[in-house]
Amino acid sequence: EIHSIKQMLPPRYMVPHRNYIMRLYRQSLRSSLDWVVDRDEWRGLVLQIRARFDAYKNITAQREIDDIIQQTEDSLKKWEHPLPYASPTSPLGSKFMRDDPIPMHIVENGLADYEDEWESLEKYTQEEENKRKLIRY
Repeated sequence: EIHSIKQMLPPRYMVPHRNYIMRLYRQSLRSSLDWVVDRDEWRGLVLQIRARFDAYKNITAQREIDDIIQQTEDSLKKWEHPLPYASPTSPLGSKFMRDDPIPMHIVENGLADYEDEWESLEKYTQEEENKRKLIRY
């Protein structure tokens, strides 16, 4: 029977260890997603990883816990993907900054500053088109 919130909380010395184990678990899931992109196949792998973590959750011997953590860390290093998956819109993704924002000076002043450049570009384009016509005939 629980009488206070303090009895519900884990011991203070266990919190960092539990957080580290949760980080290892999440890192295992992310690493496995790098290798198996199809979510249906990945779900089976997630269940295997979860079963492996659940198998060791009741171990209390510190030396054994340290050995299991070391094995897990080694396994993560071994299975680290050389080119991990990156979301397309993340900084490492293929779509990151694909559509650059319009510069503020153009937003504020419009294209009036570039009218001369547009005219010279149109003139150059017309000259190139005339050259092509002459070469064709």
